Amino acid sequence: MAQQTDDYTMVEGEVELSTDGAAWTSFAGHASNLEVSGGERTIGEKHTYDGDTPLVNRGKRAKLMVTISMTVGAPGAVPYSTVETAYEAGSALYARWSPAGGNMGDDRFTTTAGIVENPPYFFGEPDSGEALMYDFAIHVPSIARALVP
Repeated sequence: MAQQTDDYTMVEGEVELSTDGAAWTSFAGHASNLEVSGGERTIGEKHTYDGDTPLVNRGKRAKLMVTISMTVGAPGAVPYSTVETAYEAGSALYARWSPAGGNMGDDRFTTTAGIVENPPYFFGEPDSGEALMYDFAIHVPSIARALVP
């Protein structure tokens, strides 16, 4: 089998947030990292008195966590305010992202409504000159993959 030549990267990726799942705002110019964790399916097993191997059954899936790192931007910047408001109010926040820029035909991953877990307070080092950053995690029931229309 020949080596693949069409790898996806996030070099020109798209990252968007929404407070209602309908109106989306691009924050690709602020986002610097996105990770997905969780979602493990529980697996049940039970041995019986007869036989040497267990009975194995599928269980339910755990929640997923989408962790995003963003630059702060100017005071009152929209990305920070959006995340801070969702955290403070405990209101829904949705995320979606697309490798390769979110162009027609690209894969796009979209979360269901989630809850922001941690306060998005900024952090940084005094001597580095790097942009101030903040991380936040959105806990969601599921993520769907579809092609960008």
